[in-house]
Amino acid sequence: MPVGDGAAVAVGPGGQWFAMDRAGGAWRGGRDGGGAALPSPLPALPAQDATVAHGFFHGRPTVVAVSRDTGEAACVSWDGAAWAPPPRGCPAGDFAFIDAFGPAGRGRHWVATHGEGHPGLALLGRGGRRLPSPVDNLYPFGPVTPHAGRRGAVHLVTPCALGTDAPCAGPDGTGPGDAAPTAWWSWRPGARPRLRAAAVPADFAPAPSGGLGAWRSTTGEVCVGPPAGPAPRCFRIP
Repeated sequence: MPVGDGAAVAVGPGGQWFAMDRAGGAWRGGRDGGGAALPSPLPALPAQDATVAHGFFHGRPTVVAVSRDTGEAACVSWDGAAWAPPPRGCPAGDFAFIDAFGPAGRGRHWVATHGEGHPGLALLGRGGRRLPSPVDNLYPFGPVTPHAGRRGAVHLVTPCALGTDAPCAGPDGTGPGDAAPTAWWSWRPGARPRLRAAAVPADFAPAPSGGLGAWRSTTGEVCVGPPAGPAPRCFRIP
């Protein structure tokens, strides 16, 4: 989730976290609140004229860079001592340019991509096997952010009306628009998405268990609590 100007944190299994600061080029990783500086993985990747995404893939912090000119991808993962090519290959989805990826429980991963004027959201099983996606049609560029849930569920945060034939098409046929509220959905393979909350902050990140989540407040603090109800606990980012 975003935590400041140009900064983002990826959260993985077992309390692992992995942060990057795009502006300063700083990378950190740790577990359960502790953290240590990591060497930058970008010298080994085509960082210039490339899109860069980072997250957890098969339990390892992973960085993927995709050339804007050729669409070719390169990736490295952190093995605890150094950056190296991932033993199970790079994340890949419906289109060439990778926007985000992460674990979806039970050895599965989600990969959000875009290309050819379309966005895509893929769900990968063990061995990279493609599984049914919770959203078949994201055109025209409706943002859908997946988060890992418990017992194989996937949480989806989006202004798109999931479960319809054209969930991201707004009244004028383009996108949902800035006025569309962001909603929180849950989804399991083989079932239809289920609405959990009709209005949440745009950067809301549900906890895997559901119910509680985190988001960045308008004052720059990170807040933790339910999307509606009692006042959440907020913490100022140092």
